[in-house]
Amino acid sequence: MRFAGTLLLSLATLTLGTAMAVAYNSNPPSGKTGAPSEGTCRDCHSTNALNQSGKVELLDAPMLYRAGNTYRIRARVTTTNTSGNGNRRWGFEVTAINSNDGTGTGTFANVSGTSITTGSGGLSSRTYIRQTNAQSGQTSPAEWSFDWTAPAAGNVPVAFYVSGVAGNGSGSSGDWVYTNSWTAADTTTDVRNSSWGEVKARYRR
Repeated sequence: MRFAGTLLLSLATLTLGTAMAVAYNSNPPSGKTGAPSEGTCRDCHSTNALNQSGKVELLDAPMLYRAGNTYRIRARVTTTNTSGNGNRRWGFEVTAINSNDGTGTGTFANVSGTSITTGSGGLSSRTYIRQTNAQSGQTSPAEWSFDWTAPAAGNVPVAFYVSGVAGNGSGSSGDWVYTNSWTAADTTTDVRNSSWGEVKARYRR
């Protein structure tokens, strides 16, 4: 009877662990991008060291933005670590914050295979966009598109943070996690006027 009870407990634990892994195929928890005061996707996918033999990127994220403009951004996860796993899965999460005070800034909008959520507690001002489609079986790289609308107020230094997952599809261990960040400045920031005389004097030999 003791053996049977232990077996049942082990099966229940395994079932719960698998259910949790399957749940995170879509809509992973917020606050896992690696931004200040946050964890990363490795909080749940902890088998391997961070940023090993792969990368996560934010493609087309602006280095300079104009207040109120909307930008189409792509999150891409690339690795060969899971190339031998036919049931491999992929995921990501992105947030954008004001670098001065850590609050969320700008607005995300879904494009394909994504969903949006907000943080909790001390992260309640931040918004997150993450996968709803884990792209099961997809060969590397895996990619998602979303829109980000810049804040209407100017002079906000923006930092994007992204965490990406390359899962082996086992439902338990062997996944790989990558992080990255990107900064953007407002193009409407005032620049001090200089006279032509000042310019010539600066470069005079």
